[in-house]
Formats: sequence, C-alpha cells, structure tokens
Amino acid sequence: MIKSIFENTTIRILNLSNSVMNHKDHEFGVLLGRLVLVNKTLVHLDVSHCKLGSYDMVYFALCLMEN
Repeated sequence: MIKSIFENTTIRILNLSNSVMNHKDHEFGVLLGRLVLVNKTLVHLDVSHCKLGSYDMVYFALCLMEN
C-alpha cells in the first residue's frame, strides 16, 4: 500500500491512524520515513495509535526534520 503512495504525486492528506503495527513491521516505519522525505505535496499524515516501535518513530521524526 505505501509503495503505491510513492507513485501518487497529488496526495495531500493520508490517514493511517489506528493501523496496528508492531515491532516486526520495521519496513513500515522506514517506508513512512521515506514517504515524508520524497513526497512534497503531503501536508497531513496521521499515524496516531499505530503502535509503531520507538526506533521507527525516531527515524520518522528525523525524516520529518529533513523535509
């Protein structure tokens, strides 16, 4: 799903809240980080209550700072 979002250059709002992610889904956190780095049209990304791991959230936050 996330990989197809990379191809969409017009998406502005993405709601992923309440998606259940656990520590085995490290790829999801990395893909989210890459998404905020490369997508210049995304203005709102909701990842509340996703249960991402702490390392995924740190990577995600670093990518947000770079964007």
